[in-house]
Amino acid sequence: MSSILFWNCRGVQKKGMRNYLCDLINQHNLGQVGLLETKVEDLLRSEVDRLVGRGWEFFYQPVVGKFGGILILCKSKDVLFKLIEGGRSGW
Repeated sequence: MSSILFWNCRGVQKKGMRNYLCDLINQHNLGQVGLLETKVEDLLRSEVDRLVGRGWEFFYQPVVGKFGGILILCKSKDVLFKLIEGGRSGW
């Protein structure tokens, strides 16, 4: 069984964010991660792979102005996630 994390990270590209997030994922066997306040305007598959490693599907809603942004990550082998409606996606 995997766990879910929702986190107001206040900037997904901050220094040290990747290591901290990967540690959380491994420690708690996370299968889904929701990051809020990502402050990301555009996100590529390669950036998601660098952030959490391969094998994760993603959906993101870009930042508007200086605030906001949402990134939803799901481990593709553990979780079935169906996006009904949204902005940009790696699904």
